[in-house]
Amino acid sequence: MLRHTHWQRRWAGPLAVLIAVTGLAGLWVSALLVGDKQSTTPTAVTIYVLPLITTGLLYVILGRVSTLRDTRFSFTNIRRGGYLLLAGTIISSVFFLAPPPGGLTSPSAASVLFFVAGALLTGIWEELLCRGLIQNVLVEAYGTDRRRTWWSIVAASAIFAVMHFVHLVTAPHLVLTVTTQVLYAFSIGLLLGVIYHLTRDLVTVIILHATFNMLGGIGDLFTPPTTGPTPDMPVAAVLILLAVLMPAIWVARRMYQRRSRTSA
Repeated sequence: MLRHTHWQRRWAGPLAVLIAVTGLAGLWVSALLVGDKQSTTPTAVTIYVLPLITTGLLYVILGRVSTLRDTRFSFTNIRRGGYLLLAGTIISSVFFLAPPPGGLTSPSAASVLFFVAGALLTGIWEELLCRGLIQNVLVEAYGTDRRRTWWSIVAASAIFAVMHFVHLVTAPHLVLTVTTQVLYAFSIGLLLGVIYHLTRDLVTVIILHATFNMLGGIGDLFTPPTTGPTPDMPVAAVLILLAVLMPAIWVARRMYQRRSRTSA
């Protein structure tokens, strides 16, 4: 048993990184086959087929299918993600208060369908990969007490956030946009990670993640198509996003501490 624990701790970090790389490789290959993801077109759905298959194979290879069987969904767990849903609502409100210079357009039924499906599939894939696999690998290896468990969740959230740097491969000019996304993805990932750790409910974190994606990206439905490369994010938008989302780190920490005290 001690040997197994030693091996588990020694290789948990590299294994977590390998899982992230494998997941991203599946997404990269899918992007090459399908094309760049557009949130209101069929690619928003089809681009995640291969990554989901890859992630499913990882569950089988690593012997973690029981993680999916053991998840317990409860509607009461949704309220734990209240801050995340509030943040998404604020972001969508800012978009409509300050619409793009080209004005707003009316979305079609098809674009709404693909937008919702894409947001849901994104949430499913990222949560299965980052919380169901990466976080569980790290927490099981290093989470011998409350403090180590917390830092294991932090590490899993950091891996989740750094994964978003992959966007620079196809859009190297969006340095500010991608860096901002990495920063707020860490805060979102930490909150989702704590909720998952407290509830063991993958369905809840998938729903929260997908709903946030829909709220935060709803502007794509009402933005007219643009020609040429996407411009980098303005500094004002960066400040708004970080101001709204970074407090999720504090919320996650408080939530974790409160549960730790009550269960001590």
